[in-house]
Amino acid sequence: MAPTRLIEIETHFQHLLDLLKLPASNSFKLNTIFNFLKILLNEEDISKYNSYFSDLSYYINHLIESKDFEGLSLDSLNEFQILILKLNSLNIFPNEEILIDILEEAKKGVFKKFDRRLLDNAIPVVLIEKPLDDHSGKTPEIAIIRKLNLISSGRERKDAFDKIEFTNYIDLKEPEIINNLQSIVELAKNKYQSISNKSNFYNFTFFFDKREYIYSGNSHGLAALCLAYNSILINEFEKQYYKFWNDCVFTGEIDENGDVVKIDDKYFLIKLRAVFFSGYEKFVIPEENYFSAKDELEKLSLKYPDRKLKLIPVKNFQDVFSNLEIVERFDLKFIQKLRAEYKRYSTIINSVLSIIFIILIIFITFDFIVPRLDRNPTFHSYIDNHYSIFNEKGIELWHSRDLPLFNKIQYFENVTNQIRCFLTDVNNDGNNELIYIFRGETDTSESRTIYCSNEQIKAFPCLLPLRKLNYPNDPIRNYYYYLGGISLLDCNNDNRDDILFWGMNTQFYPGIIGAIDFYGNLIAEYWNEGMPRVIKIFDANNDGKKEVYCGACNNRDSLECAALIVFDPEYISGSSPYTDPLGTGARGTEKYYILFPKTILFDLSGRERNDIQNIQLNSDYSIACWSVENYTNNNWESVMYEFDKDMNIININCNDEFKNKYNKLKETTFKQLPDLTIYLNNLKSKIRWWDGDKFVNYPSINKNYLKASFYE
Repeated sequence: MAPTRLIEIETHFQHLLDLLKLPASNSFKLNTIFNFLKILLNEEDISKYNSYFSDLSYYINHLIESKDFEGLSLDSLNEFQILILKLNSLNIFPNEEILIDILEEAKKGVFKKFDRRLLDNAIPVVLIEKPLDDHSGKTPEIAIIRKLNLISSGRERKDAFDKIEFTNYIDLKEPEIINNLQSIVELAKNKYQSISNKSNFYNFTFFFDKREYIYSGNSHGLAALCLAYNSILINEFEKQYYKFWNDCVFTGEIDENGDVVKIDDKYFLIKLRAVFFSGYEKFVIPEENYFSAKDELEKLSLKYPDRKLKLIPVKNFQDVFSNLEIVERFDLKFIQKLRAEYKRYSTIINSVLSIIFIILIIFITFDFIVPRLDRNPTFHSYIDNHYSIFNEKGIELWHSRDLPLFNKIQYFENVTNQIRCFLTDVNNDGNNELIYIFRGETDTSESRTIYCSNEQIKAFPCLLPLRKLNYPNDPIRNYYYYLGGISLLDCNNDNRDDILFWGMNTQFYPGIIGAIDFYGNLIAEYWNEGMPRVIKIFDANNDGKKEVYCGACNNRDSLECAALIVFDPEYISGSSPYTDPLGTGARGTEKYYILFPKTILFDLSGRERNDIQNIQLNSDYSIACWSVENYTNNNWESVMYEFDKDMNIININCNDEFKNKYNKLKETTFKQLPDLTIYLNNLKSKIRWWDGDKFVNYPSINKNYLKASFYE
């Protein structure tokens, strides 16, 4: 085979892998994979592509076993079965019979109808799916059906503008969807004003019922206009409003006059086939697409005579409301008017009711309720060598037994700001409990125990298991570790906080990062070959999901340097690169593992290794990480590494202590040193990222994390 052909196939394969990482429906991903496989199976010697078949088999198994084939025709499902049978001869699918059975069952449900009912504020819409960054030129288009929903309410008169939102993922390179929705809302308002002379403002929140693909385009226009106009009728207390039959699928872009625009035949026929192979009974389409749709529908009906689909052509959105096959007219009831009025003036109503309620409570409870009846802790402190918790009036509710002096030093003088106690409601009884740890001096089990102030909760105290670690060259450190800090974080995606903890064996080697739930179950465990010195939790991506940033050192003989470990809290498992202290063979699922170089100040310090002093999230969502290179005269000599949200290095700086010491060296002992700015900039090339197999000198995500998060 010509080398250019091999390069072409490899390029196509890499584009395919990129597409599989994007938000997209299962049907789109399956279609894309099998399209690529057909190319390989048509080659003369397919044995050369065994590695491609093997790599893609994991994706195919996962996608087929999900049993989500929306938008796929019978022809596509048949073709998938044939391809799997062909691939099975290469021993790619050990569970080939299961996959064939799943596809066979899917074929039986292609034309399955669903219960006919009326929808208040949603309309099914057929869309062409197109993920971002599709540059391969070999990706087949597919249509899917999603319900477009609208939540609306009137705005107070002081808010003299419409608030319009679209909450699905969108292609940020094509922001016209918001502009399109604004134009649609104006059309709906203008139409309403033509019959009522009213001009008010509204909150409109549009969204599709599923979010697993990126939406762009204007095919939602007709449905959005119908929903917007109908919501205005309800918010303005008109006598009548409408509900939409759920067996009708809409498609169509709206022009500036409110008329439905013809869709290009290429894309329209893709949509028609998707609706035909669904359970919907009626298809609302642009009038100008009717004849091409009629011809295609006749061809499909000849092949599948039992399938009945009715085409309903419309010229403008008003045709929808005059067709009782699409909508049903209803009288607006008093309770609906009352709810709409409340939505508009909810702030004023709630404020008045709140004032009345507060006055009533004060009047009833004054002189009867005393602060001591409040048993809910709201803050804590460290007093006389024990933890004390207080209610909001400052009444002490509970205190721990006396703790060793070492804990007081840690509580007040810890330079890394590690958290060793916090208040949270463990058992959902409305009252907080104090979760805390401390460092024992004689009983080593105390140092790996998480305590709770409420002794009635069975899961606490929680003694973390003592692991027999596989460090044959250093066995004495395998018998004992102590906890360094705890924090609250949801680590198993159940929308409830868990307890994140971290600790170490002796001062440096090795260290653990893990989590337990409030039932005392161990749900995460990761071992690092070195001490986790500082843990910070924040949302650097500004996407609503927090991540764990661990500043540590790596003590492996070949590394011996400061490290930054970043975790997705749902995937904290395994161990640091090149280590396996539990002997399980599990690879670490950290998202990033970054090693920092040692500077000349470290080389002159006589220290064993540099480590991390602090981590900080800046106001621009960059991440600053300080490595400690030396410690003299009570001063830290530190280098600051600044990363963007994707952990690309964007800046390196240092503190004044480092600057002064470096410049002094340059003036005296090491005159050949470059200027400090040049020296710091040269450190960029010495930073290393773990790619899952090896450390590289460019930004990389751990592939073991990507694999674990994909199969979840």
